[in-house]
Amino acid sequence: MGGLGPRKRYPGRHVIAMTNRRHPLSLALFAMLLLTSVAAQERSTAPGSSDGQLPVGLRWSLEYLDPTLAGWDTEVLQGDVQDFVKRMVLASLEGDAAIDTFAESSLLADFSSDSWCHETPRMVRDDGTLSVWIHDGELEPPVLPSSASKLRWASHSMRQAYLEPRSAQRHVKVIQVTQNEDQVQAKVHVHLVGAAAPSDERPEPRSLQLHMLWKLSYTLEEEGLVLGDIQSLQPTESAYGPPAATPLFADITRAALGDELVDLQLGPSLQHWRNQLDASLEPGLLGHHGLAIGDVNGDGLEDVYVCQPGGLPNRLLLRQPDGTAIDVAAQAGVDLIDASQSALFVDLDGDGALDLVLAAAARLLLFRGSGNGEFSAPLMFDAPGVTSIAVADTDGDEDLDIFACGYASPYDRTGIPEPYHDAENGQRNLFLRNDGDGIFIDATAEVGLAEAGRRFSLAAAFEDYDNDGDQDLYVANDFGRNALYRNDDGHFTNVAAELGVEDIGAGMGVDWADVNGDGWMDLLVSNMYSSAGKRIGSLARFHQGAPDEQRAEFLKHARGNSLFLNQQGTGFQDVSEAAHITSGRWAWGAVFLDIQNDGWPDIFVPNGFVTGERTKDL
Repeated sequence: MGGLGPRKRYPGRHVIAMTNRRHPLSLALFAMLLLTSVAAQERSTAPGSSDGQLPVGLRWSLEYLDPTLAGWDTEVLQGDVQDFVKRMVLASLEGDAAIDTFAESSLLADFSSDSWCHETPRMVRDDGTLSVWIHDGELEPPVLPSSASKLRWASHSMRQAYLEPRSAQRHVKVIQVTQNEDQVQAKVHVHLVGAAAPSDERPEPRSLQLHMLWKLSYTLEEEGLVLGDIQSLQPTESAYGPPAATPLFADITRAALGDELVDLQLGPSLQHWRNQLDASLEPGLLGHHGLAIGDVNGDGLEDVYVCQPGGLPNRLLLRQPDGTAIDVAAQAGVDLIDASQSALFVDLDGDGALDLVLAAAARLLLFRGSGNGEFSAPLMFDAPGVTSIAVADTDGDEDLDIFACGYASPYDRTGIPEPYHDAENGQRNLFLRNDGDGIFIDATAEVGLAEAGRRFSLAAAFEDYDNDGDQDLYVANDFGRNALYRNDDGHFTNVAAELGVEDIGAGMGVDWADVNGDGWMDLLVSNMYSSAGKRIGSLARFHQGAPDEQRAEFLKHARGNSLFLNQQGTGFQDVSEAAHITSGRWAWGAVFLDIQNDGWPDIFVPNGFVTGERTKDL
């Protein structure tokens, strides 16, 4: 492929460059392996087809997404529990009459509960914009005459906290269900969002979020579940958003990019473009297309390179002094039209101008920047399945080397992870050593970065975790264990197991920061959080007969994000649960950000999946 030519194939993101992803097949694999509940009526078939006309393998998969067919009765119960909790919370928000009606049919006569939201919480943050409170005081339940009165007492403060209680959005996630004859227990996340009721401290309009974790004990009767007890498993958290007049963030997309670019190209959904473009152009289903940010023309303003699906040109948005941006990708020579996943602006040759590293199609492309916003024809390296890029001077020669994560995508049939929880049949990663004068050498095996095998790598980040003066490397892998490569004079050794950071799971992203101010860099790993996985993986019949260690590895896949505190370079302490950062939902590339400029790193977690009809699902 000489130069840029009329047909440009090539993928991209930024200096710890991470385009972190989760895919439909991951969902399907997780559903099949963990027997995730999907109602039979939600199955879909090809137009005009009956189940009998579908391929045998697809029919089998669809059938076993119905938990009743394989006897997973607790998965049927989880749907009942979810509906029950939603009805109970709604009744509690609506007030006394609704509570009385609900209690009559759904609460045992000796029902008991602690208070869900104490009236005198403990403030942990209040900077005038964002306010966070913990409801952890001891509050002895009063002696009350009826189950309805006990529910009124438990929910009173929660109801009073909202300006219009009934309009508060209610999200419920069931993370565990167990059954012993007619006794059912469940663990449930409850998340409420609505307009806060005004108070002396907060008279202006603000939003309010409540986060609760409950253990519920039911009796299963002929008419359904009847609730006997609610226990709060952790203190309720309440978070008041900033006053309406001073939001933390404002959407300036249209103001910056203009209506034409938004309406005609960047605004329409990915499904819209999949319907318009030929399938051979590879417009992917999920849109893992990253960004690179940097000042490419030396005017002091950071510009943005936007990677796009196959068939749509990548964009180079040049920032203007008035806050707007103009697309100059064609003039700059970087308007490639092949599926692009990851890009990075970085000065590879030390001339003071930012170059562009771009992963697209099956190649890694290195565009030399001129410093005035234009780029030369690229150097190209074969690199199938690159998802993310990271750079660092790994050998102390004062130029930057490149590490590219390789991913064998199950979604285009290039690789099915086997075994799911610890796969090593993925794509090779690539390390390009920068020898200066535009010479880059594939030194992956030479420097030891091939030793962790072919895993499904999605993100990587360099950092000197042991404070010895050279850059070490952490690699987050989907479908298995991660790698931490210690750098010793330019040679890497995988010490993840030794230091306790293999973090088996669906690794999506990685970032480093000193979260406790002790001078040692701590590690954040993005993983998907799956309530279905937590339910199924904790049951005795799940992978019955498998070694306990293997069962624990499957369950770990569902736990979510991980935070590891650096123990002065000798190991890492897993503080994920204590720090309450695991439930980042279907997390992608979580990063550290000091959002409040108070000197402490906060965590921002992009999450979600393919948008569907169930938009309220967590």
